[in-house]
Amino acid sequence: MATKKAAAKPPPEPKNKPVSDLEPTEEIAERTAPDAPEDDRFHHTFTLPPTTIIAEDDWAKADGAENMHNANKTALYELALHRGLHPTDEATFDGTDTRSDGSVDLHYSVACRPAHLVDHPVIETVTPTVALMDMGGDTQTED
Repeated sequence: MATKKAAAKPPPEPKNKPVSDLEPTEEIAERTAPDAPEDDRFHHTFTLPPTTIIAEDDWAKADGAENMHNANKTALYELALHRGLHPTDEATFDGTDTRSDGSVDLHYSVACRPAHLVDHPVIETVTPTVALMDMGGDTQTED
């Protein structure tokens, strides 16, 4: 007795367009934080535990914070590259928010281009290595 095979179902239609079909600012927003503004910047937030002793308002100017900002900016370049974005400028520290549990969110962003649209020599992409070399080889500032 022969059995009939069910016809294979076609693959489901994608719910969203592939990111490479989006406008550059839309694509960067897709590849960044869910609540980030739709602009030409990759946004990321680093969260510090509530035991941190620097007050929220002091992060932009606190002694020792520059080393931490340098390390976070360097990590930001790496995160952007891993998401298919080429950083094209220096990363910026964009401010802080304090959560209800006392932890502090540090917000950073960097101008980017989607990798498949890069129209400049790759040498102009800001990579973690380039950033570290610009800082003298590490993220520590001289006292």
